[in-house]
Amino acid sequence: MNRALFTALAITISIVFLGCARVSQESKNRLDEKADRNLLLTADSAKQALLEMDPGQIRPGVLVPPPRDEPIQMANADEISIGIYHCNLKERTFDATAVYKGAARHAFNHVSGVFERNDDGKWIAKITASSSGH
Repeated sequence: MNRALFTALAITISIVFLGCARVSQESKNRLDEKADRNLLLTADSAKQALLEMDPGQIRPGVLVPPPRDEPIQMANADEISIGIYHCNLKERTFDATAVYKGAARHAFNHVSGVFERNDDGKWIAKITASSSGH
């Protein structure tokens, strides 16, 4: 009798906890989806991050001007341009190229980078690569 009671109790507890775990996982997935939506990079937030970017991140000798407050040009749903800066919102990346025809040195200049969230949740632009050549 005791063995049957313990077995029934063990099965009931297992079912209750497995059911709760499943609900908790479903709730967690919904929260993760909401958080991902809040982390989407918008055209306005990308522009603001570029305008606030520290131009000191651009290596000396790489002659790419810092971003200017220009209108946002939409290429498609995921890509925008702000002057010479081109952004992929979905991939959270940007790049800019400046060409100086006839220059003896530094004729071709390029920077690329990523958009990241800082500790405050604000989007920032971070240069990850730069180059200059003939």
